[in-house]
Amino acid sequence: MGAMVAGLVLATSGVPPAPVWAQQPELGRQGPFEYVSRGDSRVIRTQVEIAIRAAEMALASLRPDSETAELTQAKELASKSYIFLRYAQNGVHLILNDDQRLASEKLVGRMALQAIDEAREHNLKAQRAIENSIPWPETREQLVEEAIRDLSESIPAAKKGAMLLFMK
Repeated sequence: MGAMVAGLVLATSGVPPAPVWAQQPELGRQGPFEYVSRGDSRVIRTQVEIAIRAAEMALASLRPDSETAELTQAKELASKSYIFLRYAQNGVHLILNDDQRLASEKLVGRMALQAIDEAREHNLKAQRAIENSIPWPETREQLVEEAIRDLSESIPAAKKGAMLLFMK
């Protein structure tokens, strides 16, 4: 029944365009990194690396004189970056709550978690600034500059988290 309704909706409304991140070959593939990890540091590190690439792509598309379409694309990429950081954060929490892990592994995990949390906070600020810049062109330049600053701070924090996860 649900499949028929979905098919009917698609047939009558047309297929919506794919999100920007799905159009990117390295970001659009569905795979094991699209889900919350189970505490595997290799998967978590890859999720952080994908988040970094998405944030870098969002940062590259932002300019003070960006048009609405560019801002929408940047917001989608920043949002995708946040989602992967959130997946990685949950994976690190699983490591920290695992009684079978060594104390040193948990210490490195806590440091990585701090870096990932910092990257997420900056990423959220950037998303809000981008989202607010779309409907208000009169403050767009200031808001885009805030987003650029926040994404510029998010990327090094995420790289620190990825580097710490590599140490495990």
